[in-house]
Amino acid sequence: MNTLTITRNLRDATIIFSDGSSAAETLSLALDEGNLEATTTPITPINVRDRGILSHVRTGDQEAITLSLGGMFTQYFGPGASGGLTTLGELARPTGPAAELSWSSTSTTGEPFMFTVALLLVNPGTIETETITYTRVVPTSLVFAEGDEFNTFRLEGTAFILEPTITSSSTA
Repeated sequence: MNTLTITRNLRDATIIFSDGSSAAETLSLALDEGNLEATTTPITPINVRDRGILSHVRTGDQEAITLSLGGMFTQYFGPGASGGLTTLGELARPTGPAAELSWSSTSTTGEPFMFTVALLLVNPGTIETETITYTRVVPTSLVFAEGDEFNTFRLEGTAFILEPTITSSSTA
């Protein structure tokens, strides 16, 4: 593997939204700038007290990952990409037009609409990549906006998993 002297950041990233169908529908945003914050608390500890005095700690309930992701982009790729923000709006309103473009939820019966969010990072000056994938994401807020110089998006939500899947590849 190459030793990098160039800082890698979200400018070297592509965000990929995908649905749960066998031939997944995808929407990719090539980022110009952005940020990602994921809070992972796999187990919440329970403090046990004996007559008000801390006695010991027990393993508590598992917790889902809280996601906050946003950025600026000038290009996106996927169904509806040539026709404006149609597909982007579908992710924001999955109970409406999403069914018309056959976006399938990654959830099971009785759960809310879920999709997958992957962050593909490419190391500058190399052919090495890293992918961080959050599955079973339920958006609590999803905003896309078109602008003259660039477009923006912001995703707040919960990934109902304990940790993301992280893969690295290099063809060197």
